[in-house]
Amino acid sequence: MKSTLDAKDLLLIDLLVRNARQPLLHLARSIGLSRSATQERLRRLERNGVIHGYSAKIAWPLEMSAEAWLMIKLDHGAGCSAVVPTILAMPGVRLCHALAGEVDGLVNIVAHNVSDVSKLRDALSAVPGVASVTTHFVLASHR
Repeated sequence: MKSTLDAKDLLLIDLLVRNARQPLLHLARSIGLSRSATQERLRRLERNGVIHGYSAKIAWPLEMSAEAWLMIKLDHGAGCSAVVPTILAMPGVRLCHALAGEVDGLVNIVAHNVSDVSKLRDALSAVPGVASVTTHFVLASHR
């Protein structure tokens, strides 16, 4: 993988993070390159593993969604590499961070309601190597 990204790479990535559905021509104009040069740059970023994919951000109606961050502590001797694949495969898990400090992992989940968050939390608690899980519900998001 390319070790450094140039200014146009960074600008293109920022544009995609803001809206991955922007037309290629708009992206090209925004970074000052031709359509074909921008398309090749996107292919290179994908091929080199900088861009892993494109996804939809869903804004569920308030009554149909619940988001939470689950802080996990692992059993003594358990490693993140052993539990993370299982966690990431669970429906509703959006992100999993391995951390240094008192908390070993931070998992972001989204579900249809509080009951579904509870079920997902219970499933995560049952993963071998997970010692404890603390749930923090998201009340509001700001950017």
